[in-house]
Amino acid sequence: MTRKIIITIAIITLILLGPFVIVPLVSNITSTPYDMNLLMSDKLKERYDWIFKDSVQQKADLLYSIGREDDKFLYIYDINDEYLMYINEIKEYKEVSLDSIKYIESSEIKDFSSFASGSWGEPSLTFEIKSMSIQSTALKISFSKESDIMDIERQDDFTLLNLKLNSMMICDNEDIMHYKIHYNNICIPTAIAFFNTKDSFFIIHLRRIDNKMIEKSTIKNLIRLNTST
Repeated sequence: MTRKIIITIAIITLILLGPFVIVPLVSNITSTPYDMNLLMSDKLKERYDWIFKDSVQQKADLLYSIGREDDKFLYIYDINDEYLMYINEIKEYKEVSLDSIKYIESSEIKDFSSFASGSWGEPSLTFEIKSMSIQSTALKISFSKESDIMDIERQDDFTLLNLKLNSMMICDNEDIMHYKIHYNNICIPTAIAFFNTKDSFFIIHLRRIDNKMIEKSTIKNLIRLNTST
């Protein structure tokens, strides 16, 4: 049975079983007052088609999508049965300048009681949100001692990181925690792209489905990074 058939069966099961399937997929999201929901309409499914290069759009299958219309979204795609891509849009960071982001290695990543969370993959990559409001104009992004940043590329329109990721934490300039993004006690080769548009901010994680090393150029070959739309 191919992966796409399995995904189709999973979606049909989700529709039929409703909340019995939703709870394990989205972790805390449906049980908190945060009001992030699974997004199933065709219009919402097409929200990030513009990010993918033309040659990739037909190969990107949406697996999972949650969000709150005002500010935050997490979409996860299977690309050609080879990669998992996590698109995390945070409108509250729209004023953040890429030049202002500080990257800190070998940090202690603290646990916190998350307000909402979502995850996908084997092993899963989990996105935890500390609180409802996370507005900021400057960010500090810390990586655990177990993580290993192999390369950072800074351009005017985007920043790319190539690393073995264990866990990372996003804080504002006053060290108030916003996000924790992590695998479960394991390091996975991951590429991360940061870029902003005129009205939003994006963090994109890319990993291979087989969890092997990922080439530095791969993420550039899949998505449009030079954008100001």
